[in-house]
Amino acid sequence: MWKILLSLFSKLTQRHAKENPIPRLKCSRDIAELPSEPYLQSSLDKVELPSEACLQSSRDNVELPSEPCLQSSRDMAELPPEIIFNILSRVPVKYLVRSRCLSKQFYQYIDDSYLHMIYNKRAAEDPTQIIMISQNHAHPKQVCIQSLHKKNSKQGSIVLSLKKDSLLKLECEKLSRVYAASDMVRGSCNGWLYLSQEYYSQYIGFILVHPLKREYYEVPRVWHSYHEQFTCGLGFDASTNTFKMVCVFYKKTRDLCTMVHVLGTGSWRNMPQVPSYPIEGQAVFAQGCLYWLTEKRDLLMADVRRKIAWFDMSNEKFGLIDSPKRIDDDLIREQLVDLQSEVGYVYHHTFRSIEVWVLKQQEWVMHCQIDQKTPLPLRSIRVVGRLNKDGDILITVGRTITDARQFFVYKVQSGVLDEANIVGMRDGYSRTICMYPTSLNSIRNIYPSIKK
Repeated sequence: MWKILLSLFSKLTQRHAKENPIPRLKCSRDIAELPSEPYLQSSLDKVELPSEACLQSSRDNVELPSEPCLQSSRDMAELPPEIIFNILSRVPVKYLVRSRCLSKQFYQYIDDSYLHMIYNKRAAEDPTQIIMISQNHAHPKQVCIQSLHKKNSKQGSIVLSLKKDSLLKLECEKLSRVYAASDMVRGSCNGWLYLSQEYYSQYIGFILVHPLKREYYEVPRVWHSYHEQFTCGLGFDASTNTFKMVCVFYKKTRDLCTMVHVLGTGSWRNMPQVPSYPIEGQAVFAQGCLYWLTEKRDLLMADVRRKIAWFDMSNEKFGLIDSPKRIDDDLIREQLVDLQSEVGYVYHHTFRSIEVWVLKQQEWVMHCQIDQKTPLPLRSIRVVGRLNKDGDILITVGRTITDARQFFVYKVQSGVLDEANIVGMRDGYSRTICMYPTSLNSIRNIYPSIKK
């Protein structure tokens, strides 16, 4: 793979030097005006990109770069940075991460925040990666993160293969009891998963992991009473370029307390701002805000819609919005879900249908409605997330919401529901399935203390 990537730069360098001379620029931040997309595309069109079969062959037989390849790496200096960034933004993120060790120059380009920005815009159109987080019952402190790939499919069935090589293995020494994997996983933000650790009923702590970059960050523990309940969320404050962990605690008396930790600092701070209602469930981060469901027990009338609490990461204030207006008032279960960085809301009309809504410009829009009929069992259903730009939905079914026993994919455009069979799962593990949008975002540039 290294040879192919470097030869691509070499060819572009030669073509570009002869036909499109451009003054050298020091770095991407010095660019006052980038070349137009047609200009960048024309430069790329002059190079024959390697086929998928060729890339697969290279992935199966990775070799250290030879001297000619190193010469090609030095040829990168002949290209303007904006051309290099444009090329790199088209390479799958897992190969970019591996390429960081090729040379110091590659490392600097791949870790540049400008590349992260343009890559993330294009990645939004790519299929979302599915990952499985599992915990061995025999060794409960060991957490394994693996990726799932579509192997083959036929009418009415999809086969997903669990990769043997783990993206990341963690040893969570501070887990005080056997967690269900679904309880341990709290959510994700900008490519970072966050997992909770229990501290003997007195403290709670979190670990942030980037499966692709194999980086992790341990959040300082925070004290809480045994009788308190809590929920949390991780968000990014673009105004200060910081990540923040937000925890809301409350007792049976409904006294609320908000604690905020800014990553890179060594402590939590108490905030005067609290949500109007107790909140629950996993948070969804979208458009600079964290969103939670409010507790259902505060609804005294059947026709009162459930509220959704939000927390603005920049001004650190809470607010409320209404949930979507449901079709009928039958017995329902509700769920907040991340739909590729958009807030999704699910109504599960027991034994009848599933409604999936999405929040667009502060208005709820119906995404799809799924009839609960064969092959979908009459069991507890959880919407995991959106698979691709077509809006296809991944669903898990089990005895409870967190007990994933069967998997289905609903194709929005055709209205077809396919069962998904996962190959490679082993007994003796607690596991959960998550959608993981690939991202190059790193917090090591912001916080040098991040570990690998």
